Amino acid sequence: MDTLLITKTLTMSSREIAKLTSKRHDNVTRDIRDMLANMYDSSHNDYKPEKLIMNQQASNLRSGKCTVYTVEYGKNNAGRPVYEYRLDKRHTLNLLTRYDDKGRMRVIDRWLELEERLANQVTQITQALTWEQQRQGSKEIRNKFTSTLKEHEVKGFGIALCSNGIYRSLFGATASQLKDQRGLPQKDSLRDSMNSEELAFMAVTEVVARQRIEVNDDRGNSPCYQACKRAGQDVKGLLVKELE
Repeated sequence: MDTLLITKTLTMSSREIAKLTSKRHDNVTRDIRDMLANMYDSSHNDYKPEKLIMNQQASNLRSGKCTVYTVEYGKNNAGRPVYEYRLDKRHTLNLLTRYDDKGRMRVIDRWLELEERLANQVTQITQALTWEQQRQGSKEIRNKFTSTLKEHEVKGFGIALCSNGIYRSLFGATASQLKDQRGLPQKDSLRDSMNSEELAFMAVTEVVARQRIEVNDDRGNSPCYQACKRAGQDVKGLLVKELE
């Protein structure tokens, strides 16, 4: 089940966007800064890579709506850092309105390829492992997920709230409601009743949610719940045809 840990929130780098659209990278990064300034009513300079690197909260636009950040790519000939942006799908597609049809289609095709790769990864995991191996792996991922929630100041009923954000997104019901639907006593473990596909979906979603919370430095019950809910929605949109 450790293979699941390589699954990350899907993003696309400004360098790849530049290559696919046949644009200079510095022009693409300029367009990204313009886009962010317009979207978030801020100054163009607020989104300079070196400033975002120094300010993790600004770097990840803690609006609860997106993943946009910068990473240090390398060094230039003068030894100074060279940066690139990484955008989630929402911001990548918005950026494409600035480019021509051929460039847009190359980026869209690349997104479809990334999403298909993620779906195939989960399929391979589901087929490669026995149910018992998946269940054990899901417990390990669950423990890391709940530890991250506690480290990010999720308290009281917050862990159940975050879990239900995932359950509602994937299955359309809370854990308690799902137990009733499946005829399980409330004290029983819901995941012991899940099939291999459902366990894989849960594991991927908890990994994605944990990574988003860590990257965005979300803190408290409500922000972490929103991150879990969005992770579930994204995974369902990519992978789930029909869970019921």
